[in-house]
Amino acid sequence: MTSQQSTWTGMAPVDDTALYVRDTGGPGHPVVYLNGAYADQSHRRRVIADLGSDYRHIAYDERTRGKSKRSADYSFEGAVRDLATGTSHRSRSTPEKGRP
Repeated sequence: MTSQQSTWTGMAPVDDTALYVRDTGGPGHPVVYLNGAYADQSHRRRVIADLGSDYRHIAYDERTRGKSKRSADYSFEGAVRDLATGTSHRSRSTPEKGRP
């Protein structure tokens, strides 16, 4: 599966919160970045740069991390919904001002 979409950065609503998502929209296979512990998107920049533009890079800050909002639900099921939102965000979210 390939995509020619431009970079998208913004907030994607899910349940009682919103996730900060960045999607490069690259032409190649999608690579989804999940953060652990206290990581945020800054920890992925080097990997994304090393892999380059041959991939579509999708990264989101998990609930309460980075620029994402707080939530009352930190369950496994909530994390699965977040993953679904992070990978389908373009059609149901709000881009940051000044960003496509």
